[in-house]
Amino acid sequence: MRIPFFHYTYLDSLRGLAREGRVVSRLGQIEAGRNFTDISIDSRQPVRSRLGLLNYIPMFPGFYSRYRGYELNGFLMSNYDEPKVQNKSFYGTFNKVLQFKDGMDYEKVLTLLINDEVVYRRAEEGRVRFFDDIAVKPNAIEVPIANRRELTDALMANISGADISGEVDLLDDGTTSVSFPTDIEAIVVDSERIGLEVGKILRQYSRVQSFPKIFVSEHPRNDPGVEEF
Repeated sequence: MRIPFFHYTYLDSLRGLAREGRVVSRLGQIEAGRNFTDISIDSRQPVRSRLGLLNYIPMFPGFYSRYRGYELNGFLMSNYDEPKVQNKSFYGTFNKVLQFKDGMDYEKVLTLLINDEVVYRRAEEGRVRFFDDIAVKPNAIEVPIANRRELTDALMANISGADISGEVDLLDDGTTSVSFPTDIEAIVVDSERIGLEVGKILRQYSRVQSFPKIFVSEHPRNDPGVEEF
């Protein structure tokens, strides 16, 4: 079974990812100095700190919407078994939080499609944690994960119809948990303009010459409400 895993970041941080050659956690960003722009839901991250998640890379299984750009939709349909699932947690993060976050250009948010086999290998190594909702929510329940099978079971248990809920967190211990851009299947951008910027940065700063596909799929913008996380 193939379910996509997405991690969101910011255009201004792309150079840092390319220079580091890996996707990094909150602590990894701090250690790397000024290479990264923090767009976390809460930059203080007291809840993630209390949960011991600052050195984990947060990801969402499923996409933030069932309505996707045509080419992205075709890619997911061709390569994944469950591209139809919409992650309600992921959608809420984009639609109710990030687009209203002060001092941030919403158009510059990028989503990285991480190779699912990388995630499952890390699960086998005991480096993955799973929550049935956004981890920082008071009602989020952590499901213990020790291997690929337990992660797969947790994902399946959180699919209801065309929706999925949950957050997957992957340990960043200073080694390369997710190589950048090698372990990235695709980068999803909000506009053609941002896509061109992404391509330019990859060509200029990446250590390798093989780059992920870039797809345009507009961020959700139809909910003016702000939800607290």
